[in-house]
Amino acid sequence: MSEAHDEPSTLEGEREGVVMRLARGFQATEFQDSVCKSVRIAHVQTDEHWTRKWKPCRIVGRAA
Repeated sequence: MSEAHDEPSTLEGEREGVVMRLARGFQATEFQDSVCKSVRIAHVQTDEHWTRKWKPCRIVGRAA
């Protein structure tokens, strides 16, 4: 996990965190036990929820 945090983001800049999930498919009811997230030390946190200022990003290397 720590090695994943050290790699640069494919979207440029510092990687904020890593999300992992089971390789197999799972039902929505299994989500809580099938997905986890780890954020880097000193990850910026705000009082405002991320959805209020969310903007889509362009994923490098994907066809439009």
